[in-house]
Formats: sequence, C-alpha cells, structure tokens
Amino acid sequence: MKKLIFALIAACMIFSLCSCGGNEDVDVSVPNGCLYVENEVLAVSACYPVEWTIDRNDGMLSLLKDTSDSSMISTYASLSVTKYSTNAESYSKYWETYAKRLGEELKDYKSVKEEEIKVDGNTAGKYHYTATVDGDTYHFVQVVAVGGYTAYIITLTASEKDYESVVKDFDTIISNFYFN
Repeated sequence: MKKLIFALIAACMIFSLCSCGGNEDVDVSVPNGCLYVENEVLAVSACYPVEWTIDRNDGMLSLLKDTSDSSMISTYASLSVTKYSTNAESYSKYWETYAKRLGEELKDYKSVKEEEIKVDGNTAGKYHYTATVDGDTYHFVQVVAVGGYTAYIITLTASEKDYESVVKDFDTIISNFYFN
C-alpha cells in the first residue's frame, strides 16, 4: 500500500513538473487559463489565453486564435508584437506619423478610440481603428510604447464579426505583457 501511495505521489510530482514546461525561469505569475511565451529577440514576454497558438516567435511574436464558424472556411484573429527604431520621444509622437501612413495605405481607415494605458508600468497609447482589407472590414487595436529609441507595437487584428469575442483576450495579454 505504501508503495502505491509513493508511486501516486511521484506521478503527481512528475505531472506537475511537466505541466509547467517552459515556465521555469519565469518570475511572473501566469494566470489560470494562460500560457507563457518569451521572445529573446524583442526582449519581451507575455501570458496569453490557451485558445491562442504561437504562430511565430523569432524577430516578431505572432499569436493566432481560430475564430472559424465551420471546418470549411478557416478564419483567425491575430496578435503581433514588433519593435522598431525611432527618434520619436513619446508614443503619441510616434502615433502621429504612423496613423498618417495608415490613413494613406488602408482603405476606409477610421479612428475609433484612443486612450493612455500602462504596459508593464510604462505609459503607452492604445489605438482602436477600422479599415477595409481585401473587401472585408477589420477592427484593429494597437498598443504603442516608446522608450530608448525603440517603439514596441502590439497589434490585435480581427474581423468586425470576431472583434467582440477576442478583445477581452487582447486585454488579458496586455495586462500580462512584460519588457525584459
């Protein structure tokens, strides 16, 4: 009987160690229902809902969530993290130039909402806008953080139909996003 109990305890310990895979060096608390990802090239890390999958984790970080209604046509919401060199002194100065370019390049570009938020304790801008791409309307949310001649852009892209179902996930990711 003691051997059976010891074996069960050992199995539980092994299972708990395996279920933490990839999080051993993390000094952040990973929320329930989330996974942890670190990108060494961008020097960032984040916790993201388990329904999302890592698409890329190299010079950019890209996450996808399957929003398909059927198995016949696949649709996805995406989140990407990129980093650019900039001379802009603040997120708002960076956004002025960036938004002008968006207005020129995207069909039916329309600014919806702007707000100031904190990302890992740093002041950032959060910008909502819509635009038409290949005949479909998409809702975009971009968080812009600028510091040390670097602009970090965190972008949510979702069809208008899927936006409400993924925006809470985006907010979860932003609340658990870290500059390393």
